[in-house]
Amino acid sequence: MSEIAKRIPLLAEASERELEAFEQFAVLKTFAAGEQLAFEGDSCPYFFVVLKGRMRVYKIGESGREITLYYVDPFESCVLTAFCILSQTPLPAYAVAEETLEMVVIPSGEFRKWIDRFPVWRDHTFNILSRRLGEIMATIEKVAFLRVDERVAVFLIQALPPSRDVLAITHDKLARELGTTRVGVSRVLEEFEKNGWVSLSRGKIHIRDRHALQQKAKNTLLM
Repeated sequence: MSEIAKRIPLLAEASERELEAFEQFAVLKTFAAGEQLAFEGDSCPYFFVVLKGRMRVYKIGESGREITLYYVDPFESCVLTAFCILSQTPLPAYAVAEETLEMVVIPSGEFRKWIDRFPVWRDHTFNILSRRLGEIMATIEKVAFLRVDERVAVFLIQALPPSRDVLAITHDKLARELGTTRVGVSRVLEEFEKNGWVSLSRGKIHIRDRHALQQKAKNTLLM
Protein backbone atom coordinates (compact mmCIF):
# COMPACT_ATOMS: atom_id res chain seq x y z
CA MET A 1 0.00 0.00 0.00
CA SER A 2 1.38 3.43 -0.95
CA GLU A 3 1.95 6.18 1.59
CA ILE A 4 -0.94 8.17 0.12
CA ALA A 5 -3.32 5.21 0.36
CA LYS A 6 -2.31 4.69 4.00
CA ARG A 7 -3.57 8.21 4.78
CA ILE A 8 -7.11 7.44 3.58
CA PRO A 9 -9.18 5.49 6.16
CA LEU A 10 -11.69 4.19 3.61
CA LEU A 11 -8.87 2.22 1.91
CA ALA A 12 -7.86 0.41 5.10
CA GLU A 13 -9.77 -2.71 4.08
CA ALA A 14 -9.64 -2.22 0.31
CA SER A 15 -8.96 -5.22 -1.89
CA GLU A 16 -5.74 -5.65 -3.83
CA ARG A 17 -7.56 -4.72 -7.07
CA GLU A 18 -8.94 -1.55 -5.49
CA LEU A 19 -5.52 -0.52 -4.24
CA GLU A 20 -3.89 -1.22 -7.59
CA ALA A 21 -6.43 0.97 -9.39
CA PHE A 22 -6.02 3.72 -6.81
CA GLU A 23 -2.24 3.74 -7.04
CA GLN A 24 -2.38 3.77 -10.84
CA PHE A 25 -4.70 6.76 -11.22
CA ALA A 26 -4.75 8.79 -7.99
CA VAL A 27 -2.69 12.01 -7.91
CA LEU A 28 -1.86 14.21 -4.92
CA LYS A 29 -2.61 17.93 -5.38
CA THR A 30 -2.22 20.98 -3.15
CA PHE A 31 -4.15 24.27 -3.29
CA ALA A 32 -3.47 27.53 -1.44
CA ALA A 33 -5.96 29.00 1.02
CA GLY A 34 -8.39 31.20 -0.88
CA GLU A 35 -7.75 29.51 -4.22
CA GLN A 36 -10.88 29.09 -6.32
CA LEU A 37 -11.34 25.41 -7.07
CA ALA A 38 -14.47 25.42 -9.19
CA PHE A 39 -17.14 27.69 -10.62
CA GLU A 40 -20.82 26.94 -11.08
CA GLY A 41 -21.31 25.45 -14.54
CA ASP A 42 -17.87 23.80 -14.67
CA SER A 43 -17.47 20.20 -15.71
CA CYS A 44 -15.98 17.86 -13.10
CA PRO A 45 -12.79 16.30 -14.50
CA TYR A 46 -11.97 14.50 -11.28
CA PHE A 47 -13.33 13.12 -8.02
CA PHE A 48 -11.32 13.73 -4.86
CA VAL A 49 -10.76 12.89 -1.22
CA VAL A 50 -9.50 15.70 1.03
CA LEU A 51 -6.45 14.74 3.09
CA LYS A 52 -5.74 18.03 4.80
CA GLY A 53 -7.43 21.42 5.08
CA ARG A 54 -10.99 22.47 4.32
CA MET A 55 -13.07 23.25 1.23
CA ARG A 56 -16.13 25.50 1.21
CA VAL A 57 -18.95 24.75 -1.23
CA TYR A 58 -21.37 27.61 -1.83
CA LYS A 59 -23.94 29.24 -4.11
CA ILE A 60 -24.15 32.84 -5.33
CA GLY A 61 -27.58 34.39 -5.89
CA GLU A 62 -28.56 36.92 -8.54
CA SER A 63 -28.00 39.71 -6.01
CA GLY A 64 -24.41 38.54 -5.49
CA ARG A 65 -25.04 37.16 -2.01
CA GLU A 66 -23.25 33.96 -1.10
CA ILE A 67 -24.58 31.11 1.00
CA THR A 68 -22.51 28.22 2.28
CA LEU A 69 -23.96 24.81 1.45
CA TYR A 70 -21.41 22.75 3.37
CA TYR A 71 -17.71 22.21 4.06
CA VAL A 72 -15.56 19.29 2.95
CA ASP A 73 -13.11 18.26 5.67
CA PRO A 74 -10.29 15.67 5.82
CA PHE A 75 -11.22 12.20 4.48
CA GLU A 76 -14.44 13.57 2.98
CA SER A 77 -15.48 14.18 -0.62
CA CYS A 78 -17.82 16.67 -2.27
CA VAL A 79 -21.29 15.27 -2.89
CA LEU A 80 -22.00 17.76 -5.69
CA THR A 81 -18.81 16.67 -7.46
CA ALA A 82 -19.98 13.06 -7.23
CA PHE A 83 -23.39 14.12 -8.56
CA CYS A 84 -21.75 16.07 -11.40
CA ILE A 85 -19.62 13.09 -12.43
CA LEU A 86 -22.29 10.41 -12.15
CA SER A 87 -25.00 12.44 -13.89
CA GLN A 88 -22.52 13.99 -16.36
CA THR A 89 -24.01 17.44 -15.75
CA PRO A 90 -22.31 20.76 -14.87
CA LEU A 91 -21.36 21.52 -11.29
CA PRO A 92 -24.25 23.42 -9.61
CA ALA A 93 -22.11 25.37 -7.11
CA TYR A 94 -18.79 27.09 -6.42
CA ALA A 95 -15.89 25.71 -4.39
CA VAL A 96 -12.95 27.45 -2.71
CA ALA A 97 -10.07 26.32 -0.51
CA GLU A 98 -10.94 27.67 2.93
CA GLU A 99 -7.49 26.60 4.17
CA THR A 100 -4.39 25.20 2.49
CA LEU A 101 -5.82 22.09 0.90
CA GLU A 102 -4.24 18.75 0.15
CA MET A 103 -6.31 16.20 -1.73
CA VAL A 104 -6.10 13.05 -3.78
CA VAL A 105 -7.76 13.44 -7.19
CA ILE A 106 -9.06 10.66 -9.42
CA PRO A 107 -10.06 11.10 -13.09
CA SER A 108 -13.84 11.19 -13.38
CA GLY A 109 -13.92 8.44 -16.01
CA GLU A 110 -12.04 6.10 -13.70
CA PHE A 111 -14.23 7.07 -10.76
CA ARG A 112 -17.36 6.07 -12.69
CA LYS A 113 -15.78 2.66 -13.36
CA TRP A 114 -14.81 2.30 -9.70
CA ILE A 115 -18.39 2.91 -8.58
CA ASP A 116 -19.43 -0.14 -10.62
CA ARG A 117 -16.47 -2.36 -9.74
CA PHE A 118 -15.33 -1.52 -6.24
CA PRO A 119 -17.54 -1.64 -3.10
CA VAL A 120 -15.23 0.67 -1.11
CA TRP A 121 -15.84 3.58 -3.51
CA ARG A 122 -19.52 2.77 -4.00
CA ASP A 123 -20.09 2.76 -0.23
CA HIS A 124 -18.12 5.99 0.21
CA THR A 125 -20.23 7.72 -2.44
CA PHE A 126 -23.55 6.54 -1.02
CA ASN A 127 -22.44 7.66 2.45
CA ILE A 128 -21.65 11.21 1.34
CA LEU A 129 -24.86 11.37 -0.70
CA SER A 130 -27.04 10.42 2.26
CA ARG A 131 -25.21 12.64 4.76
CA ARG A 132 -24.89 15.78 2.65
CA LEU A 133 -28.40 15.65 1.23
CA GLY A 134 -29.80 16.19 4.72
CA GLU A 135 -27.43 19.11 5.34
CA ILE A 136 -28.34 20.81 2.06
CA MET A 137 -32.08 20.38 2.72
CA ALA A 138 -31.65 21.88 6.21
CA THR A 139 -29.81 24.87 4.73
CA ILE A 140 -32.56 25.45 2.17
CA GLU A 141 -35.26 25.28 4.84
CA LYS A 142 -33.42 27.73 7.09
CA VAL A 143 -33.06 30.27 4.29
CA ALA A 144 -36.66 29.80 3.18
CA PHE A 145 -38.43 29.79 6.53
CA LEU A 146 -36.28 31.41 9.24
CA ARG A 147 -35.74 35.08 10.00
CA VAL A 148 -32.18 36.37 10.00
CA ASP A 149 -32.08 36.61 13.81
CA GLU A 150 -33.13 32.95 14.10
CA ARG A 151 -30.53 31.87 11.55
CA VAL A 152 -27.79 33.77 13.40
CA ALA A 153 -28.83 32.17 16.70
CA VAL A 154 -28.85 28.70 15.14
CA PHE A 155 -25.44 29.25 13.58
CA LEU A 156 -23.88 30.39 16.86
CA ILE A 157 -25.29 27.44 18.77
CA GLN A 158 -24.12 24.98 16.12
CA ALA A 159 -20.68 26.54 15.70
CA LEU A 160 -19.84 26.69 19.39
CA PRO A 161 -20.16 23.64 21.65
CA PRO A 162 -20.88 24.33 25.35
CA SER A 163 -17.16 24.08 26.12
CA ARG A 164 -16.41 27.15 23.96
CA ASP A 165 -17.79 30.68 24.09
CA VAL A 166 -15.74 32.64 21.54
CA LEU A 167 -16.19 32.37 17.77
CA ALA A 168 -13.60 33.95 15.47
CA ILE A 169 -15.65 35.17 12.51
CA THR A 170 -16.28 38.49 10.79
CA HIS A 171 -19.75 39.87 10.12
CA ASP A 172 -19.05 39.59 6.40
CA LYS A 173 -18.13 35.91 6.61
CA LEU A 174 -21.15 35.17 8.81
CA ALA A 175 -23.37 36.84 6.21
CA ARG A 176 -21.88 34.61 3.50
CA GLU A 177 -22.47 31.55 5.64
CA LEU A 178 -26.14 32.44 6.06
CA GLY A 179 -26.90 33.85 2.62
CA THR A 180 -27.83 37.31 3.85
CA THR A 181 -26.30 40.80 3.97
CA ARG A 182 -23.54 42.05 6.21
CA VAL A 183 -25.80 44.92 7.30
CA GLY A 184 -28.51 42.48 8.33
CA VAL A 185 -26.09 40.33 10.31
CA SER A 186 -24.54 43.35 12.04
CA ARG A 187 -27.98 44.65 13.02
CA VAL A 188 -28.92 41.30 14.56
CA LEU A 189 -25.63 40.95 16.44
CA GLU A 190 -25.91 44.48 17.80
CA GLU A 191 -29.40 43.63 19.04
CA PHE A 192 -28.09 40.44 20.64
CA GLU A 193 -25.35 42.50 22.31
CA LYS A 194 -27.90 44.96 23.69
CA ASN A 195 -29.82 42.02 25.13
CA GLY A 196 -26.67 40.74 26.83
CA TRP A 197 -26.60 37.54 24.80
CA VAL A 198 -23.27 38.21 23.08
CA SER A 199 -20.45 40.73 23.15
CA LEU A 200 -18.64 41.81 20.01
CA SER A 201 -15.01 42.58 19.33
CA ARG A 202 -13.04 42.84 16.10
CA GLY A 203 -13.47 39.56 14.24
CA LYS A 204 -14.93 37.76 17.25
CA ILE A 205 -18.30 36.98 18.81
CA HIS A 206 -18.36 36.14 22.53
CA ILE A 207 -21.34 34.12 23.78
CA ARG A 208 -22.69 35.53 27.06
CA ASP A 209 -26.10 33.87 27.33
CA ARG A 210 -26.28 30.53 25.54
CA HIS A 211 -29.72 29.76 26.99
CA ALA A 212 -31.19 32.92 25.45
CA LEU A 213 -29.75 31.99 22.05
CA GLN A 214 -31.19 28.50 22.38
CA GLN A 215 -34.59 30.01 23.15
CA LYS A 216 -34.32 32.20 20.06
CA ALA A 217 -33.57 29.08 18.02
CA LYS A 218 -36.14 26.84 19.72
CA ASN A 219 -38.66 26.86 16.86
CA THR A 220 -36.05 26.04 14.23
CA LEU A 221 -34.95 22.77 12.71
CA LEU A 222 -32.15 22.58 15.25
CA MET A 223 -34.44 21.98 18.20
